[in-house]
This record gives sequence, C-alpha cells and structure tokens, in this order.
Amino acid sequence: MRVNLRPCSLALAIAAFVILQGCGTREVEKFVPQPYEVKVPVLVERKPPDSLLQRYVPIDTPVFVDPSAADVVYGLRQQDWERLQIILRTMQTRDQAWRSWATGKGDPNE
Repeated sequence: MRVNLRPCSLALAIAAFVILQGCGTREVEKFVPQPYEVKVPVLVERKPPDSLLQRYVPIDTPVFVDPSAADVVYGLRQQDWERLQIILRTMQTRDQAWRSWATGKGDPNE
C-alpha cells in the first residue's frame, strides 16, 4: 500500500512558510502616549458678602383692602402703597447687588 505524501508535504510547506514568515517580521513600534501637564483654570467658590446673605424682612408690610373702599388704589391705601413701593425698591436694589457680585462687576457694599 502506497501513501500519497504530496498533499501532506504541501500543507507542511505552507505551515512552515507561515511560521517562518511570522518569525522573520520585525516588531512593530507601538505608540505609547506620554502624559503632559495642562493647566486649566478651576472655578473657586466665592463667599458672598454678609450684606447679601442677610435675610430681608420688611418692617412695615402693606395691608390689602377691599378694592371698592374709598381712597383705595390697587387694593391698597396710600400709606400701604408707599410701603409696597419701598419693599419693591429694596428688593430691586438687592437683586442688582446680587447680579453685580455674581458677575464681579462691583462691590455690593458700595
């Protein structure tokens, strides 16, 4: 009985070629990233001035009355209307002070 070795020898030759080809290649140089320092500004929380942190409590609060009563405008008597205007002006001033402080465009204590 005779065995045909040609297909086996061809497969062995191809395997040997692939193995030798793998051994003969040079090593590929790998890119290794190097760390470097990047300076970025970090936000630092600023503490608002005490004048802005104080709670605002109006001294005299307006009392709303029946709009059909005599000497009443918008449900307020004259003295209550003036009290409401004082409260609104104070709150607007505080709002402007907060915005000024938040944008860094001035000292709210001025």
